[in-house]
Amino acid sequence: DRIAIWKVSLAMWEDNLFLGAGISSWSEAYSLLASSGKVAPYIAPNGIVYSLYEASHAHNLFLMLISASGILGLLSFLCLFGCCIISTNKNTSPWKTVLLPWPVVFLVLGLTGWSIYSSSYQALFSFFAVLTLTSNKK
Repeated sequence: DRIAIWKVSLAMWEDNLFLGAGISSWSEAYSLLASSGKVAPYIAPNGIVYSLYEASHAHNLFLMLISASGILGLLSFLCLFGCCIISTNKNTSPWKTVLLPWPVVFLVLGLTGWSIYSSSYQALFSFFAVLTLTSNKK
């Protein structure tokens, strides 16, 4: 199923390169594109055809970012994430050992299917980003 969702998500991004389809309208844009027939369904090696006409998110962090917010959203996210990684490496507080693995864990979870725009995942990202960026302040 995920490969079918990834194909439609990539096509959504190709239709809206710079700004994406929109965060709040992503599901509608997905349904419209998936049901339009513009994207061929995914045919698995065992012959099963996957073509999902509804999805709540792209099941991949980077595909979700580019299909919902385009290149500008992806660049904004990468800038913020890069600042968090740099801040984590410069951190001298006792939190450093706790904060070092979170970017890796975040990326692994993001690549396996969570959506950065869902409330729980966004709250988790925001918590660690703020903790990272403020823990080095004296």
